[in-house]
Amino acid sequence: MRKPWDNIFLTVHGIVVLTVTVIIVMTRYVPGYKGLLLQTTLENGLFELASVGVLLLLSFYCCVTIYQNRRLKFLSNFQRLMFYFMALLAFVAAMEEISWGQQFFGFRSGEFFTDHNLQKETNLHNFMPAMWLSTAINVVVYGGFIVLPLLYYCDFKNFPLNTLLDRIPNVYWPSHYVILMMVYSSSLHHYFSYITWSDTAALLVSLIILVIYWRRRKAHVDGLFSVNLWLIVVCSACYAASYKIFSQYNLQYEIREFVVVYGVFYWMVDWSLRLKNGLQPWVEECSG
Repeated sequence: MRKPWDNIFLTVHGIVVLTVTVIIVMTRYVPGYKGLLLQTTLENGLFELASVGVLLLLSFYCCVTIYQNRRLKFLSNFQRLMFYFMALLAFVAAMEEISWGQQFFGFRSGEFFTDHNLQKETNLHNFMPAMWLSTAINVVVYGGFIVLPLLYYCDFKNFPLNTLLDRIPNVYWPSHYVILMMVYSSSLHHYFSYITWSDTAALLVSLIILVIYWRRRKAHVDGLFSVNLWLIVVCSACYAASYKIFSQYNLQYEIREFVVVYGVFYWMVDWSLRLKNGLQPWVEECSG
């Protein structure tokens, strides 16, 4: 049974999918809008600022949860540390996105940043090649939020990782709605490029496992999940058909980052509110 916060995040996600698809279709096929995707994905553009906003909301939510826990005591010590860490990480990530205010106030970078930062900006993440950071994010997204959860939920007999995965507390497993969001984020990449072949392969593997999960666990999925699953397939085909407007270096990755950020926010909200309200973890509720 969906909870109120499920409906909020799924509504936001639906609006995002519709908006992104309209932007891509207009950019690809409507004369006069060829620069629309570029305009919305520039630095300080629509999707970067949206990511900053969600990161700050996540940081604020973590701080509020820590405060509420002082009275209600629904978090373990480890979980409380997780919220401290996520509050700090989300805030730092938001500030890094806007170069700690440099993009708004226009102050000059110091000599150290000018000499060593790849974009000569006042931030830390541009000290390393973008490929390193994107690879690390992909490992977390595909491994932690798509492939391993789906394989675990499919309940394959004699699956070699079952013993290890069983050790992960049920409270931390993401709902299949979170997984849908993460798979959708992976549909946003530059198709038919040798540079991004791994992105395409990862998307195809994710979709295959997602369909297997849908078929094996039909009793535990609702109509909304099914609609979203096939919507991802349609969107992936649409985006692949529009591949000429994408770039392997930018454009769609600002949107992709935004989707991942609110997917992580949704995951944090879901398991923490279940703890706070004394509800079963999603994975137990779904299998019950």
